[in-house]
Amino acid sequence: MALNFPREYQWDLHANEKLPVWLDLRPFVRRGWNALSIELQARKPRAALVAWGELTLKDGSVVALGTGRNWLAEPVPKGTTQFEWTRPEVRLRGWRNAEERNPAGRTMMRVAPDAAFARPFAAPMLSRPSGGSGPGDWVLHFDHHAGEAEAFLRILANGPYRAWLNDHPIQPESRANLGLAEGGWQVRWEGRRPLAVKPTLMDPDDLSGGWGGDRFADPRHGDPTADALKSEENQANRTRERPTANRQGQLLYDQYGEKKEKGRESDPKGFLEEPVRRTPLNVARDRSVEQFSAFGVGRLLVRGRNELRIRMVDDAGDRYGKTRPSKLAVDGWKRTSGVWENYTGGEMWKRTEPWGSEGPVESGMRIQELSAAVPAMKFLGHAGRPTQRRLVAPLLLVVVFLGTGLLLRWRRNSRLSRWIERDSWIPPVLLLTLVILGFHAVKAANLERSELLFFRSANWPVLALLAAGLMAWLTVWAMKRPQKSGPRSIRWERPAVILILVLVAALRAWKMDYQPIDDDEFASIQAVVAISETGVPEIGQGIWYTRSPLYHYAAGLMAWIFGPHLWVLRGFSVLAGVITGWVLWAMARTIFKDPGIAIGALLLYAVHPFLIFSSHIARFYQQQQLFLLLGIWAFIRGFVDADGGDRWRLGSLAAFTAAILTQEISVTMAPVILVVFVLFGRRTHWRSDLKLIIASCVAGLAVFIDVFAFQVKCLTRGVGVSPNVEATISPTFWELGNLVSMAIGYSRLHVVLSLFVLISLVAAVRSKKRPVLALQVFVLGGIIACNFLITSVSFRYQYTLIALWILLGVHGIAVTSSWLTRRVQLNRPEVMGRLTSASCIIIVLISWSPWRIAGSYDEKILGDPITPLRYVAAMERQGDKIMITEPHPHAAKMEVGHADYDLVVPLLHDFTYRDQHGVLRDRNGDAEVVNHLGRLQDVFARGDRVWILLNREKFRSRGKNLRWEYPGAREELFIRRNCELVFRSHLWSLYLWDPAAGRYHGFRQEPGGWVD
Repeated sequence: MALNFPREYQWDLHANEKLPVWLDLRPFVRRGWNALSIELQARKPRAALVAWGELTLKDGSVVALGTGRNWLAEPVPKGTTQFEWTRPEVRLRGWRNAEERNPAGRTMMRVAPDAAFARPFAAPMLSRPSGGSGPGDWVLHFDHHAGEAEAFLRILANGPYRAWLNDHPIQPESRANLGLAEGGWQVRWEGRRPLAVKPTLMDPDDLSGGWGGDRFADPRHGDPTADALKSEENQANRTRERPTANRQGQLLYDQYGEKKEKGRESDPKGFLEEPVRRTPLNVARDRSVEQFSAFGVGRLLVRGRNELRIRMVDDAGDRYGKTRPSKLAVDGWKRTSGVWENYTGGEMWKRTEPWGSEGPVESGMRIQELSAAVPAMKFLGHAGRPTQRRLVAPLLLVVVFLGTGLLLRWRRNSRLSRWIERDSWIPPVLLLTLVILGFHAVKAANLERSELLFFRSANWPVLALLAAGLMAWLTVWAMKRPQKSGPRSIRWERPAVILILVLVAALRAWKMDYQPIDDDEFASIQAVVAISETGVPEIGQGIWYTRSPLYHYAAGLMAWIFGPHLWVLRGFSVLAGVITGWVLWAMARTIFKDPGIAIGALLLYAVHPFLIFSSHIARFYQQQQLFLLLGIWAFIRGFVDADGGDRWRLGSLAAFTAAILTQEISVTMAPVILVVFVLFGRRTHWRSDLKLIIASCVAGLAVFIDVFAFQVKCLTRGVGVSPNVEATISPTFWELGNLVSMAIGYSRLHVVLSLFVLISLVAAVRSKKRPVLALQVFVLGGIIACNFLITSVSFRYQYTLIALWILLGVHGIAVTSSWLTRRVQLNRPEVMGRLTSASCIIIVLISWSPWRIAGSYDEKILGDPITPLRYVAAMERQGDKIMITEPHPHAAKMEVGHADYDLVVPLLHDFTYRDQHGVLRDRNGDAEVVNHLGRLQDVFARGDRVWILLNREKFRSRGKNLRWEYPGAREELFIRRNCELVFRSHLWSLYLWDPAAGRYHGFRQEPGGWVD
């Protein structure tokens, strides 16, 4: 359940402690000392772990592996390099014993059958010699005395296969490589240094067992790692140029003189990456695909006779015979009455034709124990779909409807029959049905969240029925209450609005100083502080940050009045968020004339996780959303409504201009505004149009000055082509899938609400209400404009439209409630409408998992560079240097007082400039740029102590393995080998290079210099 979500989630962890992970450690255990090493990365302090397991040795003794006080634990490795502590030969001295914590009654859920890992593998090995009689199946028949049960199947094979149980394919919903999922390709991409990879060495003991040997378990045939392979000479002069040559033709090793055709020597080290056409490996020779997999098959079992069929797949048209025979071992277990029973051990396998049922019986050779060469077993998931629980809720609905009809037929003159004839039973049954359907909608929305574990429980249909029954009873009780006169909604509207606005402020302001400052947030804070101190956003000598001037000057005014404190800087966004909530409520009251829609939209706005984040940081997002909503509201009042005046028209222009000055990308709404004006704009007097034209000229001049200042003062002199892809205004058609991102949202957050948005669109088209249609065009047109006019677009550029999306969704809920109420002829339709709307709002809220918000305030949502920087400020000596990854040099400058080196791989020229000495420096922190391994080694050779802060999220390496396909992998490996890891925080690592430590490992040093 360790899922990766975007930083914008104002949510807590995803229940990693509820779903344990099972691992087969057998292939990795060696005779002698072994080290079981685990690295935890958590967003909360005091990370905890519970592990249990055991090893069963050949002599029958059992070694327990469960966690306890005998485990050693440290925040960072002590006394070793970064990953030496994972080696069994290293003795950890000075490490403290782990602390035991009370689990506080936490319960775990079991998805993978534990017996698949705990039960010994005992199965006959079925073998078919190479060059046999063609394709065929292995078939096993066995009896099962019950229906669906808990069962699993383990398959060990040295080639691709397919399996069926009762004619259903054993194919779980998994991305793992199953059966025929892999094969040879005609065109294959060559990776780096393919010749540097030595061939696989095999031990005779492993070969005799039938499984390829890529590991050695105490070999007895000499040293298997010794080889007589000729090492390729790593020459500095790979082109064999002759410096003394006096002719141009002699400078190239291309054989010009004697041969007419030009050639060149191929790169011996494989530096050239290019597609190479080659014969597929599965055609040239057999390449065994060894797999040891487990599948859950309980859903495929049936009562009585069951058939298990497995087919080994041979490559057709082999030019060479198979080097080894196809081998297969199958072991299956099922649990009946709490006892695990093997259903494949006592039966005989039949060798049949494809899809045949009769053939010779073969028992095979039983495997006594698994060798270390057999790969680790992986549980790939459950095959089939649940056949019992998924029909419970629909069957209950059928029983309710049919049961009431049968009772009416049997007892015509009873009180129940008279109650049914009055149609008063329809509202409670309708609400009961709506609640049960809501549970299924929430389940669909939670497919990417840990709340899905609730729906894996067998009791959730019963809980859904109880909730639906409670709602039905509440409906009956509410309809029996006497009706009170007077507009109750008006009486309660203002107190409700005030309470929800207080909730908006509380959710956005609570513990706002706990979250670390984001890299983009550092840039804004740096500009705001500069404005409060000097009046201009000068972040360096002659360097201005002129983007989003309206936000930075407004926040700078707040910082000048109250001081540049983090509560002040982020509190400005909180204030903008509260005002945005009020604008959303006022817009809903103006357009829809319904207080229920306005209050419902304000409530959903208050608890939306993305919107909490956007007004929780010192950035322009919330102010941009505020002005955009003001502009749309004023535009509808001034250009669409019949009673709109000039002040609304000019106000909409001012609000849209303010949105552009807050974030220049807001200009993408210009074509949408034009479309809405053409479709729904009303005719006005020429004097009003003249005022608007003059005001538009003034607004255009302000936008021009903003763009001109950005181009002149903010952009530095270009020194090359930047590989950085920043979001800019330009036509783009590459990411069409983002057109539906608003309808889905991260982790399907908007799935349930989007159903009501669609209903709102249909109702607006049918009713032909101009303000509602104009709002629909604004939202849908804004989504289209963001995706077609913003390069490098992502969902966060559509955040300004989320509030309007919520408003349309609540309107769809109101339309649904009104439609259902009109279809039911009742004396109290308003009760039915309120309960239906409330049920739909609650369903949407539950689909958002709002209970996570409270726990998220104690977790680091973003990466945390602040804590390691404060550690450096407390521990640094005079003359120490600081190196930090891009784009955080300004963070080091603000927190520690100086930033000396900017580690950026690859080089991003957008954030650099050359000083008067020609040195490449970072714009924000004035730090010297280190952009390749040679520069890094040169910094180490200067003799200074260097504190190095690495963002593990930027470097794409959060664990032990390095991702060599990403830039910066060699630089990070060099730092890991030579520097001491002294501190870690969420997604950040702090290293110390100390020349006095006397440890230095060159990455790939050659005569005459460093190779980068």
